[in-house]
Amino acid sequence: MASIANPLSLVALLSTAIGATLLAALFWLNRRARRVLRAQQALCDLNLAQERDALRFLRAAWPVLANAGALGWQWRCQWYGQEVAGESGRCGDAFVVERQVTTVALSATLRIWCYSGKGEERLLAEALLGVVALLVESDFWLQQARVEEGLAHAERLRTILVHEVKNLAQSVQLLASQWDRFNSEAAFPQRELIGEALAHARERAQRVMRQLTLRPCDQSLVQIDVANWLVEAAKRRNMIVAQCSGTSLLAVPADLWAIVFDNFFDNLLDEARRTHRTQVRVCFRVAANEEAVTITLWDPDAAPPPSPERLLQPFWSSSGGMGLGLKQAQWLVNSAGGQIHLDPHPPQGGLRITVVWPLVSKEAAPT
Repeated sequence: MASIANPLSLVALLSTAIGATLLAALFWLNRRARRVLRAQQALCDLNLAQERDALRFLRAAWPVLANAGALGWQWRCQWYGQEVAGESGRCGDAFVVERQVTTVALSATLRIWCYSGKGEERLLAEALLGVVALLVESDFWLQQARVEEGLAHAERLRTILVHEVKNLAQSVQLLASQWDRFNSEAAFPQRELIGEALAHARERAQRVMRQLTLRPCDQSLVQIDVANWLVEAAKRRNMIVAQCSGTSLLAVPADLWAIVFDNFFDNLLDEARRTHRTQVRVCFRVAANEEAVTITLWDPDAAPPPSPERLLQPFWSSSGGMGLGLKQAQWLVNSAGGQIHLDPHPPQGGLRITVVWPLVSKEAAPT
């Protein structure tokens, strides 16, 4: 009888142990699942608190993810041509879960590190990352909608302002023509400086007139000495050329080239006004190889720009402008087969702008 009781007692003890283990596992799983659910709600609240701004949300997400049990957090985002990245916690020494988010103009790679890649641990990490990816994707689409709304608003403004701007351009052209007929004997000391400024204003007015009357920009190629052109353009804006190294001859579309560098110079001047500087120095570096000419320009006295990752974001500006200058320049340079690189943290000065402009054979340029 005792021999029968012992096996039965052993079975009962084993069943109790298995039941306790299952109960403990279910308790642990329920607790972890509740943590993840609370984290998912906290992520939604955080996204709203960051005003549905994907970059701000990604930067602020780590404390919530860590509280949910994540070991590490890494993200990398392509934001209007700028690469932005962040990393927190222990990354690289555990199991990783990854998601890709891609929309029309923006994309992101998201990674969460967790303790194990097996069973419930992996499922919970995937559920947590799935909510992050969904929130980032919705923020991307919302940002795209903001840009499209801004473009539509700009188009409405264009219809309203086109008449006034056209009249202004015509007035500048008339003033420049009258200045050309000015009697040189009655000249005063500032005549040469004013004449150069008016010549530049007339060029810009002619470009405005072509655009407002829906005529195409002047695509004819002109051959320029890049360094001389940059120096003269800076002087017309009363900027001091602190450094200019290298030179190259380049055949460029006249209007397109001028619009691109007008935007660059205007950006440097706007930044100087933002920091209350009345005198602006500018540096140039020109280098050429068999395929392209590389032009770099920067203000050695400028401070690093705020939010550098947003410099190419349409309708974002730190100086109160429309936020389209650098973006327009990027579009135009890309249309010419070139590239723009922005370095917001160079060894000296503020934003450093580098343009890689493809070479055009000299035969294509007018002689």
